[in-house]
Amino acid sequence: MKKLLLTTLALMLLLTVSRHASAQTGVVRLEFPAEIGKTPYEIIPLEKSGLLFFNALDDVAESGNRNWHFAQYDTNLVKIWEARVPVLNGATFEKCWTEGDKVFLFFINLGKVKGGADNYQLSELELSSGIINHFTGILPDIYEIKGFIVKDDIAVLACDTEEEQAAVYFIDFRSRSVSTYLSDQPDQNFVEDLRYDEKNRAVLLLTSNYLSRKQNNMRLISLDLKARLLKEVPVQAVLPSKFLNSARICPIDGNNIMVVGAYGNFASKIPGSTEYFGIESAGFFVTRFQDNVQQFMNYYSFLELQNLRNTISARDYMKLSR
Repeated sequence: MKKLLLTTLALMLLLTVSRHASAQTGVVRLEFPAEIGKTPYEIIPLEKSGLLFFNALDDVAESGNRNWHFAQYDTNLVKIWEARVPVLNGATFEKCWTEGDKVFLFFINLGKVKGGADNYQLSELELSSGIINHFTGILPDIYEIKGFIVKDDIAVLACDTEEEQAAVYFIDFRSRSVSTYLSDQPDQNFVEDLRYDEKNRAVLLLTSNYLSRKQNNMRLISLDLKARLLKEVPVQAVLPSKFLNSARICPIDGNNIMVVGAYGNFASKIPGSTEYFGIESAGFFVTRFQDNVQQFMNYYSFLELQNLRNTISARDYMKLSR
């Protein structure tokens, strides 16, 4: 009994101190119940507009699809509005894009669906009114979503297909038509990054090419919003002993594009179903393209980073040293 009383007093003291600290720091907290096996909550920061919170519910809409709960909170975590929105059965939230007063959400069911049934949903949310417009459609053979942007009423979706190819889908909000760009490089191709070049009004795509499932090179591709190829250039490793593992696109201005990523000292292969190893990186690289011409390629070994030796094992250190 004495222990119980002491524990209760300690908890009351902790709560009092916590509230006092919250009042001094201005920290506001929201709590939502979490259950094992339930769909996780999704939160999208909206800068000065606060945040968007949504999650799947257990109830079903009149359309037969699953209801999702949406709510917007201001910067003080005060609820502005909330709504229930039907989302395709089996679909999960994948990517979002914010622009001005609008938020675009992409949902897709990557599992098996009945022949002819829609497998994706594109939702457009107006923050000022809380109005959500959406439409559904079919996108074939998608294995993994890699990038999503929205420009001029066109949603651009970059993904890897089940056939191990890089694909970009252009979904027109007005006509609801879909245009497709597929990499024409031989063997296997995978999406590394997707960006939009505002000054040149072009979609920038970075892909990794594998020949016979062995690492080959990367390619920087420029497309217009009608899925037409504008330019394609290889990202040259320059040194034959270096292999580019992964990278991101960094547009600087209308004429210059940086590509930054990780490199390895050995060519990697796509692992088979019985293999459990991935790509090993030895450092990072930086390269710049000016008017679609590669200007330089700089490599920086992880061994050059301060205090690295204290954070890895002797075996890993020897691997990097080779």
